[in-house]
Amino acid sequence: MESLVVCVWRIRAEVILLMSHREVSAMLAVIALSLLVAAVAPAPAPAAQQEESEWIEEETGWIEDEEAEPQGMPARGRGDFEFNLDSVSFLGAAGSTVQEFFLEVAHDQLSFKPKDDVYEAVARFELEVKNTETGDTARDERVVRIRAASPEEASRADLAAVVISQVNVEPGLYTYEVKLTDLQARRLQLVDLFRGIRKNGKANGYVEVKDLGGGLRLADVLLAREVRPLVSHSPYSRGELGIIPNPSHNYGLFQPMLRAYVEVYSPTVEGGEVCTLRYSITEPEGKVLETQTHEMKAGDERWAQVAELDLTEIPAGSYVFKAEVSSDEENATSEAPIEVLWDAVSWTKDETELIQEMSFALTEDEILEFKAMSGGEREVFLNRFWREMDRTPGTARNEVKDEFQRRIAYANAHFSETEKGIFTDRGKIYIRYGEPDDKKVQVIPSGGSSLDQVIDEEVRSGSMDAELMRSRGGGRADQRSYEIWYYNLRGNELFPHLERGPKRQVGMKFFFVDEGGYGNFILEHRTDD
Repeated sequence: MESLVVCVWRIRAEVILLMSHREVSAMLAVIALSLLVAAVAPAPAPAAQQEESEWIEEETGWIEDEEAEPQGMPARGRGDFEFNLDSVSFLGAAGSTVQEFFLEVAHDQLSFKPKDDVYEAVARFELEVKNTETGDTARDERVVRIRAASPEEASRADLAAVVISQVNVEPGLYTYEVKLTDLQARRLQLVDLFRGIRKNGKANGYVEVKDLGGGLRLADVLLAREVRPLVSHSPYSRGELGIIPNPSHNYGLFQPMLRAYVEVYSPTVEGGEVCTLRYSITEPEGKVLETQTHEMKAGDERWAQVAELDLTEIPAGSYVFKAEVSSDEENATSEAPIEVLWDAVSWTKDETELIQEMSFALTEDEILEFKAMSGGEREVFLNRFWREMDRTPGTARNEVKDEFQRRIAYANAHFSETEKGIFTDRGKIYIRYGEPDDKKVQVIPSGGSSLDQVIDEEVRSGSMDAELMRSRGGGRADQRSYEIWYYNLRGNELFPHLERGPKRQVGMKFFFVDEGGYGNFILEHRTDD
């Protein structure tokens, strides 16, 4: 077994006992945020060393997602952070099959600490594959180190590490489980902090290991970010080529040229016989959009070629890259799904973040469909969605889309004291209705502005909301901070298709109270329904 790491460019006591759960969470969040650092840069990954034993012995608390479906390849790791995962079959020594796994994790998701003159992240990579028929199991476990020259590099999301692992297995269907633990970052939940549980991500699913023996055969297509002549030692190489894998299978805006490494095995083809290699880009239904054909003379029993196809004329969407090799009497094929993405959002926004944001614009059924889409399908969907929402289709700007993105950014920038701003009560109201026409804000209420006094003026006397707000005040002059937002009409709702039933047409009021005193304003009273 072998595990390597490469780096690539790619386009986030007593006092405690007396505190409430929310107060503790807020305190810990502030402390954690002040300690976080991320990072980046190339470095080979050494095997696990004795000096790391204190990390390895600690609990990792793997996240279990009961709703997660088994994934084929490529796959997406989930948990405290996300990663891309891919796997391919190659012919190994003496006719064995080598299954290679490529895990790509953005460096800004890892925790880096100063070490000597650089910054270093330390993570544990674990892989287990199991034959579904025989039960035979292969494993790989390594501690990998990723280095950054400066804290500035650590904050860049366009750098990532690729961990490369190889296991020798027999052909067949296997289940896999891949885990990655950040050994320098604890999970932020209170119980996990006390138990020393580390941040981690996980992917599991199935992989088909090819039978590459016999006649004319093709290895799995190895999609790449870059393929170049090997001029010096490389963490990953094939013969005289240095290859940086592309586990995400994403191409387009920042990767307009598709590059793929194709390995052919031809023990039954006589030397000098002409073989035809054909590369194509097809739609999932089979329509061919781009093709290349190469004539090659068979020589050794193993030979390779690098495919390069320009994708600039291919619109956004999900496609299949297909390689075919044929001789006078035999043929073999190998293919891999690819995503073509031309919108910068598809490259710069994390999948989870994009789904979170669009949940404010889509119906429940639409968001379920959106989650199940591939990257290319999402981009096609979003292009169509925003065209339909555009109130001035003849102009260059889409005012609805621009305003929605502005509200998302504003909510995250102004309401993120204890959690992501879009998930706070103030953030949700802001995204739905926009800027209020007027506000009443009291940070340290006193006298006639204390909360118990204002409740009489702003909330209907004797109502359930009024009584609940009073009871939380403790029966004394209530000095909790609060905000009241006023809308003269209905605000500026962007998505009429989300409306359910009749609503008040004139005047709305939203009453937010800082229950715990640490900036988490809870919506206590509303008049929009």
